[in-house]
Amino acid sequence: MPAMKLSRPVSAALELLLGLCMLQCTSAKRAAETHLAPTPDLPDEYSQAVAVALRNAEKDELKTQFKVSGEVLIPGGRLKGFSRLRVLPDGRMLILDAIGKHAGVYDRSGNYLNPIGARGNRPGYYSTPSDVAPAEDGTIAVSDFQLHRVNVYTAHGDFRRSFIYTPQGFSAQRILYDGRHRSFYLAGNRWQNDADGTTVGALLIHKYTESGDFESSFLPFPEKFKKLDLYATDTLAMDVDGDYLYAAFPFEYKIYRLAHGGELSTIISEAPSSFGEPKSQPDLSGTEGAAEANVRRWQLTWTPITTLIADGDTLLLQYQTFDPLRYTLDAWSLKSRKRLFSLKTNRKLLAKGGGDFYFLDNLETKDQPQYVLLRAKFGASQQAGSPSARLTPRMQPDCGGAGRVFPYFAPGR
Repeated sequence: MPAMKLSRPVSAALELLLGLCMLQCTSAKRAAETHLAPTPDLPDEYSQAVAVALRNAEKDELKTQFKVSGEVLIPGGRLKGFSRLRVLPDGRMLILDAIGKHAGVYDRSGNYLNPIGARGNRPGYYSTPSDVAPAEDGTIAVSDFQLHRVNVYTAHGDFRRSFIYTPQGFSAQRILYDGRHRSFYLAGNRWQNDADGTTVGALLIHKYTESGDFESSFLPFPEKFKKLDLYATDTLAMDVDGDYLYAAFPFEYKIYRLAHGGELSTIISEAPSSFGEPKSQPDLSGTEGAAEANVRRWQLTWTPITTLIADGDTLLLQYQTFDPLRYTLDAWSLKSRKRLFSLKTNRKLLAKGGGDFYFLDNLETKDQPQYVLLRAKFGASQQAGSPSARLTPRMQPDCGGAGRVFPYFAPGR
């Protein structure tokens, strides 16, 4: 199978659509209120799925398993898009804006504190920030997709050091720091070609020492999906907890566990009936707009995994189902390897921190006057079944069958 060659328009389409996306909806009224430009209609199937999810918002089941303890209001003036969230032990939040290409520190109440670094091409600056993560001794790491560099900053955003990961031959889509073993994990394709130049696979997880020395690569691209040429859609959902890193491909209901010593195992592979694998590859031909439309339509034919969070004995896995709400959220016991519960929700699971889980309450992730995060813990709300306790969207516009997509993580291969 020859390596995939992408034109710039198609590559741009993939950057927009083949990361872990957040689907949104905009009415003409809401567009006027927030100064958003009109959005072209999406493919009919996709628009209909959006409209159904919004109409069924009162059936959101999040409160059947989680107790929402508070809201965090984040002004949206400096955020072009809400892309990544990490929560520090003291409740401060690291927010990455992949559209605006910057990262910042916010306090527990959502007040902006300071930037993390700045854009540029020199060491200490980033060009295309793809992820942000807490690192050693209160520092903050930012991975750069284009410059193949990891920058480490102080909590106040001042540059401390960096390392280059170019020799490993990939562009980082994700970064995590293992504080227990003081190691970095980067995720991104490390292409493997045979003597004829044919693509035979890719390794996705790359481990580095705290100082940036490369140690090893793990997790090969699944053999069964090579024939579908899904190398551009393999951004991992992953988390570090305790002695392990946990990861899942978007198109495969398997939970991989990587130990610090390098032992890789599959710990969960029992896919529920609500999950569906892709049976075809996306049509990336034509103009950028046509490729985007084709990918949106294609994503409705399966259920992409978007989020994985491990917390003690519990592992949460969220994937897009439109059944009829946007997401399905499964909880697994890592000890018994049994599924604890499954629920339907329109809320996007973003992060964990301080004993809480954070969900995005907005239906828009771009150009909003404010973003609203729900801070929640395990445990059903006392009146979860009553109409007053049901979750209602922060914005519930009359979409008229139109939807809008904004990237949860923009850069692709």
